[in-house]
Amino acid sequence: MNKRLRTSAVLGATASSLAVGLLAASPALASSGWSRSTTGASASGSVYLSSNGYIHLPYTLDDTKADGDCAYLYAELQKYDEFGSYSAWVGGVGEKRVELCGASAPVKQGTWYWSVGSAVDPFTTKVRISLKVCRDVPQDFDNCSSVYISPSWNV
Repeated sequence: MNKRLRTSAVLGATASSLAVGLLAASPALASSGWSRSTTGASASGSVYLSSNGYIHLPYTLDDTKADGDCAYLYAELQKYDEFGSYSAWVGGVGEKRVELCGASAPVKQGTWYWSVGSAVDPFTTKVRISLKVCRDVPQDFDNCSSVYISPSWNV
């Protein structure tokens, strides 16, 4: 291998190692804590965009009544599209729901992930998460908290 090729290979390997190290060293580009509650249910957690392009939403869902009816957490990825003079937040891109029913397990924890790259199109300029916690009320409207809207991230 000549000297020029060997130097290029070493520099390329060093740059790749540095890029991987930087991605691993900066797990969250922005983070926001949230908490919502309604009669019989509460949820809390955080939401952040990682440097690898995934939105993370760790959560704790609590069935505060624990009487056999279900508490649930609902979240969706929303994108902001701009096309000419039209611009709007568009929901329903990536919906997720987790349910917790009954007195035997009053708390559930987990983490949801959304791939930003798979949710955007050429007109998308920002993304965010919208969520609420609800209590499933049999044969009536569900009792839900106010909606939490995360900070938005430019894409």
